[in-house]
Amino acid sequence: MHPEIYRQTNYNRNMSKTTKNMGCQQVLLHPDKNILAILEYLCGEANKVFNCSVYYARQVWFKENRFVNQGELCRQMKWNRHFNAMYASSAQQICNGVIESFRSFKQLLRLRVKRGINKQTISSELSKIRFIHCFLSEKMVKTY
Repeated sequence: MHPEIYRQTNYNRNMSKTTKNMGCQQVLLHPDKNILAILEYLCGEANKVFNCSVYYARQVWFKENRFVNQGELCRQMKWNRHFNAMYASSAQQICNGVIESFRSFKQLLRLRVKRGINKQTISSELSKIRFIHCFLSEKMVKTY
């Protein structure tokens, strides 16, 4: 199996161009039944932590018109049974990903107010965020 090669172009202090090749290779696992069951369980729990985090963050946004921060989300989620089924660092990393996505949304709302960006532009930008479906409701696209 050959890695896919990506080229990254950087500029150093002298403004000369440097190119770095980076690779990505898929690692296929062939686990036995026990390990496969554990992996499926952990992946399912990770998905549930993500969904619960998004749900909580959206509820705070809808009801209080504010964004949750990283500490608040992790504190709230530590009582969640799916969060407790995983290592804390892994579950917190999932919550951090949710917070990053909401930060991106917050920046888009600010741009909308500042530059008068229309709803279609926001929708196209949000499609790059992995949980676009959470934000397409009319309530989310209001002035911040």
